[in-house]
Amino acid sequence: MSGLHRILVAVDGSASADRALETAIDLARLAHAGLNVVAVVPPHYSYYGEAGLVPDIRPEERRWFGELVSRCVERARSAGLDEVSSAVPEARSWTSC
Repeated sequence: MSGLHRILVAVDGSASADRALETAIDLARLAHAGLNVVAVVPPHYSYYGEAGLVPDIRPEERRWFGELVSRCVERARSAGLDEVSSAVPEARSWTSC
């Protein structure tokens, strides 16, 4: 029995993330593990007078990342994985890490 129960893969639409997704799908299939697909919506900053720079998530980016994750989940299910989940959180700030 494998020690892997769930595999987390982050995607952003890049070729590297696509390869990571394929590798994660292969590992999950071999280990009989679940797969979590995540894409973090990056913040943009807008300047609002006295408030200064304020993170501003654009709806079109939220939608784009949501559609990306949905396509990735479909790829994983098409590859035979049953236990696939997803998340599309919004980053609060690049400096909050």
